[in-house]
Amino acid sequence: MAFACKCLLHQFYIVYICYNIVIDNDHPSNRRDLGAKRILSALGQQLAIAITGNPGIRFIRVETRELQIKQRTPDMELHLEHPDIGQVIAIVEIQGQADAEFARRLAALTTWLAHDRGCPVIPVVIHLGQPRDRCSTHFLYELAGARIEVRPVEIVLAEQD
Repeated sequence: MAFACKCLLHQFYIVYICYNIVIDNDHPSNRRDLGAKRILSALGQQLAIAITGNPGIRFIRVETRELQIKQRTPDMELHLEHPDIGQVIAIVEIQGQADAEFARRLAALTTWLAHDRGCPVIPVVIHLGQPRDRCSTHFLYELAGARIEVRPVEIVLAEQD
């Protein structure tokens, strides 16, 4: 990840922590996610470069909406144009706490979006907590010779310089 992107993610983390200090723990976690979504939305191009590692990627827009897959809602849906492969979608999930079912939901969302939109989908997880507070985000299912695997790009904000 480029130095400039690391700096931006580090700045995001500081702003996010300050935002959460203002919001007390009586508010639901989705209220805290809203602040993170707003901050990250402003960093669209930089986030696209950080996710793909490609400085030629072009950020098009960000969406946050309900998807018709059991009301699954990615925190952010980044629409990108990759210089070599064309349209790409990056779905960004912000994880503030451990969630044992997260990997399964992310795999379902990733594969459904790839089918629905007809383009590659990059699953991305931004961890707000320390590594000891996280569950696995890697999903692997093998049965009778069939294999489904989703391994997202993971960004741990607490580990950014």
